[in-house]
Amino acid sequence: MTIYTPTYRIKVDGNTVTNATLSGLTITSGRTDIYSQPIAGYCNLTLIETSESGIPYEINDPVTIEVQNSVGVYVYLFGGFITDLTIGVFSSGAIATSQKVNIIATGALTRLNRAIWTDNLAHEFDGDRIATLLGSVLFDAWNEVPAATTWATYDATTTWANAENSGFGEIDTPGDYELHSQTGVNATVYALASAAATSGLGYIYEDSQGRIGYADSTHNLYVLENLRRYSQAQK
Repeated sequence: MTIYTPTYRIKVDGNTVTNATLSGLTITSGRTDIYSQPIAGYCNLTLIETSESGIPYEINDPVTIEVQNSVGVYVYLFGGFITDLTIGVFSSGAIATSQKVNIIATGALTRLNRAIWTDNLAHEFDGDRIATLLGSVLFDAWNEVPAATTWATYDATTTWANAENSGFGEIDTPGDYELHSQTGVNATVYALASAAATSGLGYIYEDSQGRIGYADSTHNLYVLENLRRYSQAQK
């Protein structure tokens, strides 16, 4: 039997971590049962830094975890944002000093719990409503762009599809079910998106890059059918 030794790649704020050794990694994502909407993904990783330089990581920096597949191509395992950072001396001697860096990151769904919707909701399909709710949190408005940002310093590879996108993934629009309008709404975006997803017999989710998506009932049934066929094939 071939022994598989995973090769990981960690990026913090878009920069690959090169002067550290990964000594611990835990990732959880999704939901515990099919009757509840998923909660935010969670990643706990420990790095041993040997470069004796300052640690550049900061709270809210984006983090991605990738691993090489069987043909040497990196595929995403997790994407999120740093919420907790602990730095300490791992070992110290006459030759060198190494640092132990513990990073806890959570997925994009945590942002929905901190955002409050205080507007009306139109009569629309489930996918369209979730796109509206997520767009209010995951796309920056013009007045949110820093004043110091100019065209000269803007990323030239940015397109309209990804400009100021901080986690808006694949959304099944318009969806399959019509949802009634609501007035005087005052609730978290997560609560509203979860309710819309449940009403539409679909589910919201985080993909492996940390973006939030929505699978409507048609998409959901397709996934369940494939799982059923796979389960039968294993018997």
